[in-house]
Order: sequence, then structure tokens, then C-alpha cells
Amino acid sequence: MNQETPKISARLLNTAVGSYVGAEFRALARISTIPVLLLAIISYIDSSAIIALAVWPVISEIASTGVIAVLSVNVHRRYLLGEQPRLSLGDREFGFLLALIIFFLPTYALGFLSEALTSIDPALLNILNLLFLVVLLYVFLRVALWFPAIAVESEGTFWGRAARSWNVTKRGKVGPLFWSMVIPTIMVFLLTLVPFVVFGVDSSSFVAQVLLLIYLSVISVAFSIWAVLLVSVAYKHLIQSAQPDINGSG
Repeated sequence: MNQETPKISARLLNTAVGSYVGAEFRALARISTIPVLLLAIISYIDSSAIIALAVWPVISEIASTGVIAVLSVNVHRRYLLGEQPRLSLGDREFGFLLALIIFFLPTYALGFLSEALTSIDPALLNILNLLFLVVLLYVFLRVALWFPAIAVESEGTFWGRAARSWNVTKRGKVGPLFWSMVIPTIMVFLLTLVPFVVFGVDSSSFVAQVLLLIYLSVISVAFSIWAVLLVSVAYKHLIQSAQPDINGSG
């Protein structure tokens, strides 16, 4: 007899994350310091064209994703297992990075495809792109629990963990996961506009550019941590609660 999976809601997820962030703010801030600086450095190299290599955009994207992967693994393990943060590169970090690259690869393919299909009516192409992104978002929400499973090295193979996430999220779980992300996404968008709309930042000077890149990196890391914790809370309710042998504090 199949046991019914627990129910989740956007309110439950965001409330749990808010409580955890309030209790663990200092620890999360310490985890974030190095990723913020690394992302700011990568962004500065991108904007100033210091490295004139044709492959630099690819290297930059992988490096940024790698920073987020290491940060995400630490946050997942901190919340789900109660581990102290340790920024390192190991099998689980590379596995997490591989999963991110596999998932987001279609978005890059879409960009190249859009440039190649210049003969298609732009309005139709925009509709096709939108439909593709909607499908991609749905798939991401279905396999979202794959990422904490990799981070905590749960039982199963690399693809088996993705399949488990797909099975667990098939009944009434996509909606709560989606809506839990809406308000944080809106907040990030508004905070990104603040330096330009409110303060009218002129990024032409070196100091202003550096401060702006650090600010944007802080926003990016903060959003990443919130999103990771949302998925961690969902994972704890839907999967980890059924596996008491791997439950940690958090």
C-alpha cells in the first residue's frame, strides 16, 4: 500500500525558510561571503573584458554556476543535516554542478536556435520561446528535489534521485513550489532596480562599478540561498521525513 506523501503549501515553505534564516542569519552570512566576492570578480571580468578569449563567456558561466553549486550544497547540508559549512569541491559538488548544467543546457540551446531561425516570424518565435520556458519551468519544479538529494548524498543513483523527485512531485506539489518562488523573485527584481531607479547609480567610475557588482552579487546569493532553502524544506517534508535514518537537525 503506497503511503500518501505529505502536503506542502507556498506559505508553509516560505514561513519555514523565513524562520530558519532568522535563526541562522550569521551562519548563512559567513557561508555567503566568499561566493559573493567570487561572483563579483567574475562579473567584473565580464563587464570590463579583461580576458579576451572567445571561450571566456562559457568559462565565466560555468565558474558562476560552480560557485552557486558549492554554496547550494553547503546550504542544503546545513539545513537538512545540521553540518557546519565547508566550501570545498568534491564528488557531491561536481554532481550538483553537473545536474545544474544538464538542466540549464536547453536554455543555451534555445538561444542558439533562436539566432539560427531568423526566417521565422519574430512574434511566433517569441511564443515558441515562451512555451519552451514554461515547459522547462514545469520540469524544473518536478525535479527540484533532485538537487538536495545530491547534496545530502541520499540513497540511489544520480538519475534515480531525479526520478524519485519526479514521482514525489506529481500530485499537487508543483503549484506550491511555483508560488513559493513568486514573491522572492519579485523582490529580487525590485532590489536589482534600486541602485538605478532610486539612486541613479553611474557605473562609469571604478568604485561605483565595483560597489554595484558587489551589491548585485549579494542579491544573487541571497536569492539563491532562499531558493535552495525552499527546496530543502520541500525535500524534508516530502522525502527526508520518510527516511528517518538520514534525518539530521534543521
